Amino acid sequence: MKNEYIQFNESYFNSERLAHQSQGRELDVNEAALAKALMEIFDKGIHDFNDVANALKSMKIIAPRSGTVDWTVELLNEELKETNKQLDLAYKENGFGA
Repeated sequence: MKNEYIQFNESYFNSERLAHQSQGRELDVNEAALAKALMEIFDKGIHDFNDVANALKSMKIIAPRSGTVDWTVELLNEELKETNKQLDLAYKENGFGA
């Protein structure tokens, strides 16, 4: 079996791009706020989606797709699915490290 190696320019590994290597685009303001809020919520040990939705509601985080702040488990699921779908499409269109 032949070993195949990919050569990378060393400066590439020092690039800011590596922090977002799997994103096809930057997060928009509401997506970034949701991501930050979710990290804060999870950091507090809250993992049940019902409790997560209630925390997002109390924090008045704007849902990226629907624009509402009235979070429910159903809304959380839909928002995460649609955001993931849109990020996947952006990655497909723009590729690595956009």
